[in-house]
Amino acid sequence: MGGANHWGPNYYDAAIHKSHMEWDNPEWVNEIDSTTGKLVHQKIDYTKYAGYALQGNITGPLMKGVSFFLGGRTNNNAVNNISPLSHSADNFEGTWKLSLNLHPKISLKFGGVYSQNWNYHSVAEVGGIRGMEDDGKNIFLPMNNASSGIINNTNQMSYLAISHMLSERTYYELRVSNSINAQTPEDFPDSTMEIRKDADGWFNLPRDVHAFDEGERTRFPGKV
Repeated sequence: MGGANHWGPNYYDAAIHKSHMEWDNPEWVNEIDSTTGKLVHQKIDYTKYAGYALQGNITGPLMKGVSFFLGGRTNNNAVNNISPLSHSADNFEGTWKLSLNLHPKISLKFGGVYSQNWNYHSVAEVGGIRGMEDDGKNIFLPMNNASSGIINNTNQMSYLAISHMLSERTYYELRVSNSINAQTPEDFPDSTMEIRKDADGWFNLPRDVHAFDEGERTRFPGKV
C-alpha cells in the first residue's frame, strides 16, 4: 500500500533562526566540523519522500480439524519534520495461530505475536539528535546518528487456550500466556563530550553522550 509524501512547515524558515541562516555567506556555508570533518550546515530536503505500508495474511486448513493463520506487516513512513531519518526505522509485526478441534465440544488454540523495531537514542536536549529540540538549534545535526546510539525493541507473546462447551449456552476457556519485552542498546559511546556550537555560537554540533536503556520483562498471566 502506497503512502503520501511529506507534509508540514519548512522548519529551515523558522523565525527564531532568521538572522542565523546565512546561505549567502560562503564561509558559513562551507564551515567544517573539526571533529567529524563534515559540513556543519547542511540543508536536507525532507519534503520529497513518500512512505508505504505492507501487510500480508495467509490462512486455511492443514487437515481435518486443524487450521492455521499467519500474518505480518511493516511500514516505512516518511517523516514530517526534521529527523535523523528520512523514513521511520525498520519495523515488523507478525502474528500466528494454530487451532485444533479435539472434540465437538473441546478446542485448543496456540498463538502468538512478535514485533521488532529500533530507534535512535538520545537523552541530551543540546546536541543529542537531529530535530527541533533546544529551540530548533539541533536542526543541522547529522543524519543517521544520535548521541547515545540505538535502542532495539523486541516484544513477543505466546498463548495456549482451551475452550470447553458444557452446553449450548455455557462454556469456559482456560488461557495461559507468556510475554517478553526487551530493550537492547547498540553503538552507545563510553564517554560524554562537552556541548559544542558552530562558529556563530548558535547551532549545536553533534556530541557523544554516555547513556543507554537495557532490560527485559517476562510475564506469565493466566485467565479463566
